[in-house]
Amino acid sequence: MEHTIYTYSGEAEINLLDYSTAAPKNAQKENIQKQLDKNKQELDALLDKLYAAKKEGIVVVLQSLDGAGKFSLIKSLFSCFNAIGLHVFFFNEPTPEELSHDLLWRFHHAIPRRGEVSLLNRSYYEDVLQYIVKQTWGNRNLPDRIKSQGENAYIDLCFEQITSFEHYLFASGYRVVKLFLNVSEAKQIERYIDRMQKQSRNWKFNSADIVARKYRPDYIAAYARSFRATATKENPWYIIPADHKWYTQYIVSTILLDVFRDINPSYPALNANERLQIPIYLERLTREMQNNEVKL
Repeated sequence: MEHTIYTYSGEAEINLLDYSTAAPKNAQKENIQKQLDKNKQELDALLDKLYAAKKEGIVVVLQSLDGAGKFSLIKSLFSCFNAIGLHVFFFNEPTPEELSHDLLWRFHHAIPRRGEVSLLNRSYYEDVLQYIVKQTWGNRNLPDRIKSQGENAYIDLCFEQITSFEHYLFASGYRVVKLFLNVSEAKQIERYIDRMQKQSRNWKFNSADIVARKYRPDYIAAYARSFRATATKENPWYIIPADHKWYTQYIVSTILLDVFRDINPSYPALNANERLQIPIYLERLTREMQNNEVKL
């Protein structure tokens, strides 16, 4: 499948600059969008089976630099999912209460029931990225035995905990789908300008995002470090071109389809006793309808 070229499982070193931010030159937008519509229909049908079977769950981790199109992806692709089986969580900067707990504490409530999908718009990775780029690890009231080991040791420890957490989820019946939307600097600037020029997009503008652009190389390096530390065969990272939103949505749809198909959910069969009741109640309800005992 097309997404295999964007898959990183941790077997080798990684340089994010080697990954494309744009759709392939031979990609035809009209054909891609037609296939995307078909993928959406299949995803909706598979989620229905996943929800009915209640055997496995899916956690989608969505990370990117600002301006990569996370909101557009959520709105355009995940809208095809039945809302009863999809939960979307937005994680902002941790509160003092959240900082008083362990790294993963505030994310536990976002893990779905089996049969459902949770989408984490920013995640536990975001907190560690801030430790690396802005050196905010000291904001946590950590024991001296941990602080004394230094920032790098603590960051390595966080990645170990994250990897163990994701392994625990996989072993417990959850697929962790980790998506990084890879946007170019030129496209990021273009989208910032669009936010400022169009009134309908003004609400997305935040001057802090413009200031944060100076950290772009640091974030790229921090993401590469996090990918190297946490990508595994069972829980890989997908580094997806984000300059063309139609292509981003298509590639994400193929990734999710691959996960759903591997789970291969099916509707559960009725137990023998309930199955025996079907013809009895079917006859009764049909008779009521024929006798006009039930008004439509």
